[in-house]
Amino acid sequence: LKPDVVLRPRFKTFSATVQDDYYQELDQLAELLKSRQVLHMHVTGHSDNVPISPRGQKTWADNYVLSMARASSIGQYLGAALGLESDQITLVGRGPDIPVASNNTREGRQLNRRVELRVVTAEKFNQASTDTVIQVMNVTAPTVGITASEAKRRAEEALPKPAPPPAT
Repeated sequence: LKPDVVLRPRFKTFSATVQDDYYQELDQLAELLKSRQVLHMHVTGHSDNVPISPRGQKTWADNYVLSMARASSIGQYLGAALGLESDQITLVGRGPDIPVASNNTREGRQLNRRVELRVVTAEKFNQASTDTVIQVMNVTAPTVGITASEAKRRAEEALPKPAPPPAT
């Protein structure tokens, strides 16, 4: 399924926090979506294929975890603006697995760092067949990428382990 919206948010380096100047664009999108009676939102994060640096791995185990965190950041922000419950938002991090451009250039990598939205609205729900709606709403187990629970597990594994107590 093609996304309804492709976002290219500007994130702070080594962060899933959107740069302050991008919130205005997210607010404009939220206003547009409010008029459409959103029933469910599927948010997919993507990254380029540049490996996370050793310094960055202290926060993000890999590009899958980072893309999931960025999908979560956008999904939670838009979900709150739209008054959606957590079960109305599906989050997936696909890392570098589905590029839309070559990762061999800076411009291509920039295009690959994106967040895609698929939105089920009341209008779409009423027009679609039951099978189509079930397919869109149940895209929670990706064939590539990771889910929120896997991202959390990887992130916890990447955290430094506490030092053992000194021997006495």
